[in-house]
Amino acid sequence: MPGFFTRSANAGAGFENCILVEGNPYWGTMEVGSAGELYIAGAAFGRWHHACKIVRCTNTCIRINWDFATYVDMDGYVTGGDPINPVGILGQVSLGVDRSDGPGHGNVYVLASVQRISVE
Repeated sequence: MPGFFTRSANAGAGFENCILVEGNPYWGTMEVGSAGELYIAGAAFGRWHHACKIVRCTNTCIRINWDFATYVDMDGYVTGGDPINPVGILGQVSLGVDRSDGPGHGNVYVLASVQRISVE
């Protein structure tokens, strides 16, 4: 089932209990920002018109609490099973956070292969 998350705070000697990630993002990736905040982006479960969901946790040293969540409308949906990859996804949702000291500092970027909804 999508959405379960756990972490180790002791180099893998033990893991916290699994918790649910708000919105159940799946087929995605995680990224850590410059202030230690944790971002997760993945396909949005049950929201076919939104390709991705982003969630954020800023208190990563304590108990995980997701304090921000948003859907990203990419005019399509993440899919799988087409002839290109008949037993898997067509493209994982990728995530990046700008940790530079430049003008884009803190920006969050999402990249995903989607099946477009609109037709040009």
